[in-house]
Order: sequence, then C-alpha cells, then structure tokens
Amino acid sequence: MKKTVCAMVCTLALGLTATNARADVILAVNDPYYVGLISPDGGSPTSEIGYISALIAATSAGTWTAEGQTFTRSANLLPPFVLPDPTTLLFTKEDSDLTGPFLVQGYILGKYDNQEAGAYVWYLGTPEVVQLPASLGDCGNGPGCGLSHTIYNASAVPDGGMTLMLLGGVLVGLEALRRRLRG
Repeated sequence: MKKTVCAMVCTLALGLTATNARADVILAVNDPYYVGLISPDGGSPTSEIGYISALIAATSAGTWTAEGQTFTRSANLLPPFVLPDPTTLLFTKEDSDLTGPFLVQGYILGKYDNQEAGAYVWYLGTPEVVQLPASLGDCGNGPGCGLSHTIYNASAVPDGGMTLMLLGGVLVGLEALRRRLRG
C-alpha cells in the first residue's frame, strides 16, 4: 500500500512538473528562421502564398523584381536545404492579437503597415511557439511599421505533461487492481 501511494505521488509530481521544453521564439530579421522580404506586397493572402513560392525558389541571396514585387532573399535556408511548398498555409489572422504567440511548423508571414514595409517571411522546420515583432521596417515617418496581418501554418498543440500524468495514474491503478485481485 505504501508503494502504491508513493508511486501515485511521484506520478502526480512528474506530470505537474513536465512542461514544454521550448521557450517562445521572438522572430527577427537576423535570426536563422528568416527567409526574406516581399515588398511592397499589396496582395491578398492567396497571392502572398505565390510570393513565398517565388522567394523560396531563389538559389542564392539577393534582390530582384518580379510580378510587381521586390523580393529580397536572405542567405538563410538556401539550397541544399529544401523548403517545402507553402500552399498549405492555413490561418490568416487579422485581429488584435497579430503578434502571437503562435504554434507554427512551416511558414509564417507578417505583413507590416499595408504596403509600406512589406511582408517578412520565416520558416520553422519543427514546431515552435513564436511571436512576431509588433513593428518592422521604415514607414517614412520613422522606423517601425505596425503589423497588418499574419498568415501561418499551425502545428499540433504540444503536451504539457497531462498525458504522462494520466498514463502514470492508469499504471498505478492497474497495479492496485492487480494486488487487490491477488489477495
């Protein structure tokens, strides 16, 4: 009986202390997730997916103009790294909570101040909890254009230890049931 109580207490403590090991990542232009900038990006979320495709098709860092947009590709995540097709972008966020945090695996695009600053694109190969900067770029009246909208790939919600706690509780319950049936 003492072992069963001890096992239950340990399981509960382990489950309550198990947390997601990731900390929020605040995205920036100089981080390794940054893919590039699309400017002025006057398009809709649908056209932005096409712009991301054009941006990731680049095989080297640089700037070029196409489709009425200026694309600036960073040196991050270039070939031989293969970026997946962005056609699976799922969510567009245009409300008061634009900066996140978001649980993302794949692309996240932050469009800043309508057409003035453009759209910044990041890619995360593994699920990460991220936040976007509230402002980026230069709006002519000083640095820092406000975030207009965000589109991103969502990932599954990470487990905070509850599954582990429930599994431990079931195992302890089965052991108690086994002991009761034996004697």
